[in-house]
Amino acid sequence: MSRETSVRRLEAADAEAYRALHLEALRTHPAAFAASYEEECDLPTPAFAARLEQLAVFGGFVDGELAGIATLQRFPQLKRRHVAMIWGMYVREAQRGSGLAGAILCSVLAHAEREVDQVELYVAVGNDRASRFYRNLGFEPYGVMRRSLRVDGVDHDAEMMVRMFR
Repeated sequence: MSRETSVRRLEAADAEAYRALHLEALRTHPAAFAASYEEECDLPTPAFAARLEQLAVFGGFVDGELAGIATLQRFPQLKRRHVAMIWGMYVREAQRGSGLAGAILCSVLAHAEREVDQVELYVAVGNDRASRFYRNLGFEPYGVMRRSLRVDGVDHDAEMMVRMFR
């Protein structure tokens, strides 16, 4: 059976689906995200709608259901406006390996290339699948942030990666 997939920038009307998928990501993979489920779970849907209006959040849909997300946030400081950060990248387990993650990230990168000179992201050290995925899309590691996250008393390092456009 063929599944229909699409990627687009999310809007305020997508806030409920975005909230549910974002919280799923934080709950199931706490060491992969700087945000925590405990901090975000009580935020109401309008807070997520506001986030969608302020940031460039892209969603991947399978048969009309949101199954993956990634956020692009441009740095506001004058000396950093040429840089954006990709964060909150998550694809449901059932869609991993389907090409949906690549489609989402390619949409984010196409948008970013029109706005900034480079994009950065962090990936948990030990998440080799994600690290390979980002390298295959042109990201290069430039360092490791030691003890970047502490989850349940356990420290996690993050590999810092960059993709330059110009």
